[in-house]
Amino acid sequence: ELRMCAITLAGLIGTYLNVLALSLLFLLFASWLAYVTFEDTPQGKTIFTSYGVTLYQMFVLFTTSNNPDVWVPAYKISRWYSLFFIVYVLLGVYFLTNLILAVIYDSFKEQFAKQLVQVDSIRKNILQKAFDLIDTNNRGYLDREQCISLLNELNKYRSLPKTSREDFELIFAELDRSGDFKVTSEEFADLCNTIAIKFQKEPPPSYLEKFPFYHSPLCGRLKSFVRSRVFEYIIVFVLLINLVAVIIETTLDIENSSSQETWQEVEFFLGK
Repeated sequence: ELRMCAITLAGLIGTYLNVLALSLLFLLFASWLAYVTFEDTPQGKTIFTSYGVTLYQMFVLFTTSNNPDVWVPAYKISRWYSLFFIVYVLLGVYFLTNLILAVIYDSFKEQFAKQLVQVDSIRKNILQKAFDLIDTNNRGYLDREQCISLLNELNKYRSLPKTSREDFELIFAELDRSGDFKVTSEEFADLCNTIAIKFQKEPPPSYLEKFPFYHSPLCGRLKSFVRSRVFEYIIVFVLLINLVAVIIETTLDIENSSSQETWQEVEFFLGK
């Protein structure tokens, strides 16, 4: 995954350069306009003393770190001068920044999709070669014994998830979508996804199921009651009473009250 991300980022170098050029062009033009506009004003004599200084100040203003200190001298002369800096900040922060983010995101998503398609194509080619190697008789399909032998071999690799013997049949059944006990090359292409499946196993039967009482109607109603919300509410109610009893018993213990023993018995009865 790290290698794929590195390749994806490398493919975005052209986009980065275009975005950087756009940002630099905007900054150069805005700095030149600010330097020319405020050249003969106190703003130009104190802040924008040269084009290089203006370029630096406008770059910092692009990050809003020196806002509004950088344009206070111009604001003191005329409030209308503040519109220049407000428009610059709005265009830079809310338009250009969002535009850069959108362009980079779309380019990254497009490049990442290309990488996924390429990886999927490589995976299918590798699986097709593996299928051809296993299909020694050129029958065009793999039978159950061949698939199980393959899974046995795959269990020897530490980098692959271990598959239990009982899951072999489930994996073969998952691959054999047609149900003809044959795995074709198209079905074999899903091998990687099928191996990654975590099959849900049924819990082993309880030892109580061996007794006839477990299957009686009375026991069935009892199990339904335990699984119901009413039973949950009863448990919560008992726990709340236990909490109240603990608080009262602790308070009486601090006060050395004789009623403490009674509440201790209540706590013991509630299961403490």
